[in-house]
Amino acid sequence: MSGNSPLVFEIGAGSTVAVRGSSNVSGFTCRSTGIVAQGAIRASVHENPAWVAFSGAPMEVEVSSIDCGNALMNKDLRTTLNENQFPTIRFYLQVLKFTPGSTRSDGKCTLLVEVAGKKRQVEVPFRYALTNQAMELKGTVPLGFGQFGLVPPERAGGLISVAEQFSVDFSLRFLPLLKE
Repeated sequence: MSGNSPLVFEIGAGSTVAVRGSSNVSGFTCRSTGIVAQGAIRASVHENPAWVAFSGAPMEVEVSSIDCGNALMNKDLRTTLNENQFPTIRFYLQVLKFTPGSTRSDGKCTLLVEVAGKKRQVEVPFRYALTNQAMELKGTVPLGFGQFGLVPPERAGGLISVAEQFSVDFSLRFLPLLKE
């Protein structure tokens, strides 16, 4: 990344999102490789100080593509996320702060996350890698069901309940398109 050149990306194959949480019985991980963007993601690079401003299409995860490895848990999660009314989770990249001149480093990214119709802005520490073929961002953000007006799932009249807090692991791969 160099200069103030506007760049255009699409989300690439191999991008994943995983939700890690726990219940009073055990921990769980739910994954999706179904991250898509409904159009191009634009990046305007600024080097002093080093940051990238993003605009364009949000990245979306179909709620139905999230798999917890357990049919009951999948059903509970989809019900909790109001899948019928809000079939996608959206996140918008806003700003990425990075180390100039480095092809692999730590940075911070600001995301706007939309779950069940509620939006929250979060800052996520990321590890990034730049190659000729892609820009890869990996990071983890702690969230809570209550931030999105949701109540954690429970079973058996509350005997089994999911904890309020969970973590979302992002592994995003952006492929460059033509410069604008």
